[in-house]
Amino acid sequence: MVQTAPWNGRWQWEATHYVRRGGETHVTPGDAGIEMAIELLPNGELKVYHNHILKKTYPYQVNKIEEEWWLTITYDKGELNPTVESGILRCTSNTLEIIGGYNDAGGNQTYKRVKD
Repeated sequence: MVQTAPWNGRWQWEATHYVRRGGETHVTPGDAGIEMAIELLPNGELKVYHNHILKKTYPYQVNKIEEEWWLTITYDKGELNPTVESGILRCTSNTLEIIGGYNDAGGNQTYKRVKD
């Protein structure tokens, strides 16, 4: 049996916050015109849904580096927009954050847990 982690489950995207030298950008589902949800499965699969339709499945890993959990997704950039960032993973029972913004690349994403 595969053991589940706190981040396993289905998550609804709330926003992506980009911090770049030219300023800051805050993108929400309303701005993007797409509702995005993700599902992190215990078997290492990440499913990405746009407007409730499965768009893509990617392999992912979560590793602990020092005191932080790191989410790494294997995908080709530009495949989906919006997409899911790789980065530091912070998770509570109801919220998921991916801290992927660094050196003008990536964004910091927030998600809320989808209750069944």
